[in-house]
Amino acid sequence: MNVFHASIFVVLLATVSLAATDPPNATKVIRNDGGELCLTLATAGLTTPSGLAVTSDASLFYVAGKDSDTIYVFDTTPTLVSSFTGGGLDAPTGIALTSDDSTLYVCSSGTNDVKVFTADGMNFLCDFTGSGLTNPTDIALTSDDSTLYVASRGTNDIKVFDAQGTPLDSFSNPAMDLDPTGITLTSDDTTVYVSSSATNSIETFMSDGIHLNTIVAGTGLPTDVALNSDDDLMYVPSITANRVEIFDGTGAPVLSTPGAGYVNPESQVSLTLEDSVFAVTNLVLFLDQGDFNGDGVVDGQDIRCFLECYLTGASPTCASCNAADLDGDMNIVGDFDDLLLFVCLLLNGGPVFCP
Repeated sequence: MNVFHASIFVVLLATVSLAATDPPNATKVIRNDGGELCLTLATAGLTTPSGLAVTSDASLFYVAGKDSDTIYVFDTTPTLVSSFTGGGLDAPTGIALTSDDSTLYVCSSGTNDVKVFTADGMNFLCDFTGSGLTNPTDIALTSDDSTLYVASRGTNDIKVFDAQGTPLDSFSNPAMDLDPTGITLTSDDTTVYVSSSATNSIETFMSDGIHLNTIVAGTGLPTDVALNSDDDLMYVPSITANRVEIFDGTGAPVLSTPGAGYVNPESQVSLTLEDSVFAVTNLVLFLDQGDFNGDGVVDGQDIRCFLECYLTGASPTCASCNAADLDGDMNIVGDFDDLLLFVCLLLNGGPVFCP
């Protein structure tokens, strides 16, 4: 061990009394070029954030509070701009904005329908159901806003509607259960991506419902899927991995959110149009304050966890060495970048990423 490494370990061992807190019921906005936490969106009354939509200019974030039956709108400061409900909205989950940001479609899982609002929340426009739509969990719009694809978890399939709510089609994977949790479309609207908790994978379909492929096999209980603007990267919140995993188009892992955390079964993910950041609802990041084992305190156990993972790749102190992968490159043993980030985090008492 060289002198520089030794001095860092001394700092680690001396820094054992930092408090660790992470707002519950929060949405995290994370940079795409290194995983830095940019914003935490939370407010009193917002419980179980689920659905998520971002305006085309990335100035506003819409968050569905499933247990508070309300839609919350945040700006990038981050400040709560407005909140609204109406039309009997009950347990909202997936949400989607039209391309001009004027209209918001909301999956109302408690009433088994889709409710439509003006984006400012001032007007409830209508609701619709059909084809047995039950427990809708997520929704995706085609680029021209003419067609809606809705994940109907209660009927184990995807329902298709036109913009006025007329049922057009429904489809599933004929070979296996689907249990769809999230849905998105490619930018040209030709392919539908569905996160399936039944198959622990991402299922792809042609827009007419023909099943194409099963990819990202082994992803642990995916709660949603989102694509970047080039359609060559998939962002998948995973309950088992307790992080957002990023895969290329073939399903090969590329990156993940740095550190460890907790992905809620309601967590959904969305990217801004220019792919600069992605947002995840109901994500707790233990790395926010260095609390890798999630016990609410940064202490010697967290330092021990990091050092065991850094030196050996395994730790009896923490459930997973994902906690120590602070730069999200899926490597920890001897990774000096992780070591430097951990020191910065401890010394600053929060999510500070060194240049």
